[in-house]
Amino acid sequence: MSDQINNTNDYLSCAHYLSNTSDEQGIHRFEEQGRYYFSFIENGKVILRSEAYANESGRETGVVSVLKNMVSDENYKKTNLPDGRWGYSLLAGNNQEIARTCPVENEIEADSYLPSARAAAKLSMLQNQDSVVDNVSFRQDDDYLICREYEEKISSVSEKYPDFISFQHENTEKYYFAWINKKSEIILRSEGYSTASARDNGIESVIKNREISDRFKIEEKHGAFFLILKAGNHQEIGRSCPRNSEEELWTLIQPESKESKSETVADDYMICREYEEKIASVSAKHSDFITFQHENTGKHYFAWINKKGEIILRSEGYPTTAARDNGMESVIKNREIHERFKIEESHGAYFLVLKAGNHQEIGRSCPNNSEEALWALIKPEEVKAEKISSDRTDDDYLLCKEYESRQKDVSSTYDDFITFHDEKMGMYYFAWVSNSGEIILRSEGYATAASRDNGIESVRKNRDNRDRFEVEEKHGKYFLVLKAGNHQEIGRSCPHDSEAALWALLAPVGLGAVALAAPITVAAVASASNVAAVLPTEVKSEMPPIAAKITSPPVASMAPVSDSKSGFNWWWLLPLLLLLGLLLWWKGCNKEAEVSTTLPSTESQSVTTPTIDDSNTNLSSDAATQEAPPAAPSCDLNWIFFDYDKYELKNSSKAELAKMSDILKGNPEYVAVLRAFTDAKGSDEYNLKLSQNRADAAKNYLSTIGVAADRITAEAASKSAPVASNTEDDSGRKFNRRVELYIRDKAGKDICKSIQPNIPSGLKTN
Repeated sequence: MSDQINNTNDYLSCAHYLSNTSDEQGIHRFEEQGRYYFSFIENGKVILRSEAYANESGRETGVVSVLKNMVSDENYKKTNLPDGRWGYSLLAGNNQEIARTCPVENEIEADSYLPSARAAAKLSMLQNQDSVVDNVSFRQDDDYLICREYEEKISSVSEKYPDFISFQHENTEKYYFAWINKKSEIILRSEGYSTASARDNGIESVIKNREISDRFKIEEKHGAFFLILKAGNHQEIGRSCPRNSEEELWTLIQPESKESKSETVADDYMICREYEEKIASVSAKHSDFITFQHENTGKHYFAWINKKGEIILRSEGYPTTAARDNGMESVIKNREIHERFKIEESHGAYFLVLKAGNHQEIGRSCPNNSEEALWALIKPEEVKAEKISSDRTDDDYLLCKEYESRQKDVSSTYDDFITFHDEKMGMYYFAWVSNSGEIILRSEGYATAASRDNGIESVRKNRDNRDRFEVEEKHGKYFLVLKAGNHQEIGRSCPHDSEAALWALLAPVGLGAVALAAPITVAAVASASNVAAVLPTEVKSEMPPIAAKITSPPVASMAPVSDSKSGFNWWWLLPLLLLLGLLLWWKGCNKEAEVSTTLPSTESQSVTTPTIDDSNTNLSSDAATQEAPPAAPSCDLNWIFFDYDKYELKNSSKAELAKMSDILKGNPEYVAVLRAFTDAKGSDEYNLKLSQNRADAAKNYLSTIGVAADRITAEAASKSAPVASNTEDDSGRKFNRRVELYIRDKAGKDICKSIQPNIPSGLKTN
């Protein structure tokens, strides 16, 4: 707002607000250093105090808001400060703090500031004029000093904590600290502590919590932005100096905490009753939305509603109708993508949250008692939404134009692939392209370049097998899908109008529809006829019927086409190989030995001849008929990774676990072992619990997709085995936040292990 200051300290100490000159409403107005403040005074005591305003007009707006909201106890929020003192914040209808009480020693004193308590005290005075009502004492010092006080102590670096300053203030006699960066800028400042040891405990609390990105929050007050750090019990333990933008605040901590992201959502939601009261304000453009401007905040809001008139999602406040409508369009665009929804729990209540592709929150439900009730709000029959684009399939594919625009990003390792990193999504992608630059298959997003390259290898491994391709139809469009041996999708084409167009994509690379019909088998049969024609009579008489009958010359159209680029026609080897097999068969018959002759396979073009041991002719029937043990399954599994201090599974992680599930379901005697690790940030106790949460998250997902829980072992290894250096930034640490996947037999022998990604040599620990 133009009438509010953009660069201001939040509150002055209580002594500044006390005065004998107040108007008939109890409001005292004053100016200090070009900034405008006010307080509400009753019986000579400061009840409420304001932050700074840029001009008198803005201050008057604040006065009106305080006078309106200060009369109800429901608008006050009690806070227990880090030094043990108590106070109340006065909130407006949108839960925005608009004034504060002074901090006091205990809750009883704090409660005396509430309207009901003050009214009761006044009534008692009227009923008994002889009684004396003592004024509750108030503190002359605020919990936070103004930023200048900390900046003047910037050289007072703590001996114990080199990235903190610590000092005792000469006036308040309280102990303070500030977390500073390498540029000696204040990142967070503390409130006052009664002892040096209490202050040091506060520093330890900041050190413990600053590594957890979710503990940070951005607050906006009077046009200025503050970064706030809270402990696990939601108690504020530090606050930045005011800044002009959220970006400036995140920049302060970026070198120290790369995991902190500017996705924190300002608390600009109103209580649900405000939206419900506007349920009749249906949008003229979208009949499943209501839109309105709130009379008190002046901001513009919307809510997505179902047929029953229930609030599905509500919006935050927008400064203009155009901005609000953009927010509404963003909800419409993203609500079709199931993965964009998330359930959050706060103080025992559950919220359904919708996020855009950049992870920015764009809508939030009203609180509910269960997750099931929230998901029921968005079941398909209740959703009025535009048809999903035929260009989008699963959530982790980009639109085809995104891949087509990267035609120049040819991989340095795989010349028929393009590779790129999408900044907006934060993911790595590839596409298999033809010589003409046309997209054959595109990939989903991968968390790392190494896992993306593993995906490329999987495509290269499977693309020569016709059976691995499938055609899918969605919304009148056709997609060519490539799957691995475990039926896991590893690539998908762009949409086409017909199946024929899809198969035509593969023709230039030798896998078109005609070529795939019978590429090698026909050639092998044709070559066999030539062999039969030149075999000796005694051999021909012993030939099996299928070979003996092939005597006519091969049809020209059935012969394989030679590769003009090669100096050697490999297919001429086939007659020789077949001849070798027939000779061995004939020889075996003369020895009256039971030998099976194997024709060359289309994959290896090799012949395996059994070895006969004449010295052992008395083999038992059981030994003769015993089947060879089954080969270990293909285990194309990769490590799964986690964001800093998180244990939520990513889509790429779920894909790996789905592959693991397929192997386990196909081999009931196998079991899964999930071994989880963390990086080195944080205490041993905390990381042990975090790694267990990661292992359990993977186990729970396997269970939900059909693997019995008693076949899954979840192990927590904490930070015990780093595979990369625990760097200050995230370049090395990210490899240590992982779960390794193992499949074992009943004896505990590893059948297969997940694949370690490519770690830069400069970051490897061994």
